[in-house]
Amino acid sequence: MKIGLSTIGLVALSALACSAGDAPEPEPEAAPPEGVFGMAPGPSEGITSLVVLEPADEATTPPPSEPAVMDQLGLAFLPRQLIVRLGQPVEFANSETLAHNVHLHYEPNDSSVYYADFSPDDRSQVVLEQPGAYAVTCDEHPGMTAFIYVTTSPYAAFAETDGAFLIPDVPPGSYTARVWNADRSLRGEHPVEVSGASTELDLTSTR
Repeated sequence: MKIGLSTIGLVALSALACSAGDAPEPEPEAAPPEGVFGMAPGPSEGITSLVVLEPADEATTPPPSEPAVMDQLGLAFLPRQLIVRLGQPVEFANSETLAHNVHLHYEPNDSSVYYADFSPDDRSQVVLEQPGAYAVTCDEHPGMTAFIYVTTSPYAAFAETDGAFLIPDVPPGSYTARVWNADRSLRGEHPVEVSGASTELDLTSTR
């Protein structure tokens, strides 16, 4: 049977129409997250980067009165990384059946600043007097390590393992973004202006 050109054209147009109808609609572009977000250097020594926004006017809210809690369970500190405001108590707990101890070293000068033995169900609080990084260890179990960072600013967050970070609820204003990393060569500070609901930063470079 012969098919005329007009028939072929109709078939082709019909196929094109079906193909166009089957094409998926493009997904709407995701809105940027609210807050200050972006990328920081990747982890070093198993610790992710920390980003702190320090207000230029140095006016900050008082620290929380409730303690930041770090537990000991399953031969591990939980959480393994903890942000604490200067003046906020840190409460250590032991929720398992083994005895542990908590030993803190202040990273800037590697000084021992706190030591306590913990029997099962023990709890104890301490206020760390200097801002900055503290290494946490259990001398009984060398595999147990953790990290505490004490900051004067309420605007701080650990980055993810890929370097992505988000600090929500940052008021408009001028800030200094300080990046802490276990690798000193990856630390840095950057001037920041927050003026809207979303501010994106690239903090992967040091200066």
